[in-house]
Amino acid sequence: MTSMLFVCRVEDYEVWRPRYEAAMQHVTDVQSWRVWHDQDDPNLVVIVETYESREVAEQLLASDEIRELMAADGVDLESIRVRYLDEDGGGSR
Repeated sequence: MTSMLFVCRVEDYEVWRPRYEAAMQHVTDVQSWRVWHDQDDPNLVVIVETYESREVAEQLLASDEIRELMAADGVDLESIRVRYLDEDGGGSR
């Protein structure tokens, strides 16, 4: 399993968020996802998506169709920053 940390700017968070949720219903390669937005700048978005492998995540992100959909939903493609992560553990209280 690979987690992809995805940071970007969106044109309007309130417009983008329901579109992202709708897209997640159709993108079967994504096993799980979590979304955060900045408290002071809600158009700055942080997403963690989980995939079967890094290769699957990279292929999806490189897809022209996915990039066109992101742009249509207001994602500033130039702002995208991605990191691939392995989980090392955690906890909660």
